[in-house]
Amino acid sequence: MKIWHISDTHGYHDQLVLPKDIDLIIHTGDCSNSKIPALNEPEVYRFIEWYSKFDCLKIYCPGNHDTSIEHRLVKSTDFTNRNIMYLENESIILDNIKFTAIP
Repeated sequence: MKIWHISDTHGYHDQLVLPKDIDLIIHTGDCSNSKIPALNEPEVYRFIEWYSKFDCLKIYCPGNHDTSIEHRLVKSTDFTNRNIMYLENESIILDNIKFTAIP
């Protein structure tokens, strides 16, 4: 399994270029920048839109800048409805590899 790990993109995710032949992308938090939940919310939704376009497995674990998720303005279903596995204090096994995400 070829994995691409990213984090702390702080709203600059659209400047990244997906490497070739990736099976799984893991983003471990801080897709957004503003810590004010009302400003943070549209940033997270823009990230979800971008992230969902990749045709591979995707995992997201929130970070300390993702305050709209912390305040439940953005919900885990906003990720899972777009085929993004959302992990918060839980684990998942993919290809016999256990991934645990604890924000």
